[in-house]
Formats: sequence, structure tokens, C-alpha cells
Amino acid sequence: MSEKRIETIKKRMISLLRNVRKGHRYSQTELAKHMKLDQSALSRIESGKQELSIEVWIRFCLMFGVDPESPMDESLYARETDKQLNQSMQARRRAI
Repeated sequence: MSEKRIETIKKRMISLLRNVRKGHRYSQTELAKHMKLDQSALSRIESGKQELSIEVWIRFCLMFGVDPESPMDESLYARETDKQLNQSMQARRRAI
């Protein structure tokens, strides 16, 4: 994966964090308190001056009801042929 793609994803994650916070009408101070962060740390994260750690991302996801483990579902990374085979097997089972 290219560095440009990684930077794009990081920016989207930061944008999501900021937009969800604003959409729920949390101030940085309020959200930081719930996430066990300093407001200044949250500000640095939102401005891209500080890395968004996995721990902070997990807290954010849990706070807003998003499963932080969903990217760890190995079936999401199955080869396409494996997916097709699985779908075919499921279709056969339904036909029986």
C-alpha cells in the first residue's frame, strides 16, 4: 500500500472522529473526558499533529457503538475464489 493511500485513510479517520464529535454536539473537552484524554491531545489528533492511537480509536468506536473488531473478521480478507466457493456451497445447501 502506498504512503499516499495510508495518509488518505488517516485523514478520513480523523475527519470521521471530528465529524461524529460535532454531530453529537460534544465539545473537545467533553469527548476527551469520556475517552480519558486531555483536551489538548484530542485537539492535536483532530488537527493531525498527533497520531491517532489504536487505543484511542477503540475507545472512540466503543463510545459511539461501532464494533472496533469488525476489521479483524478474517472472512473480510478471504480471497475472492474462497468467497465464491462459500457462496456456491451455501446455495447448494439451500437447494437441498
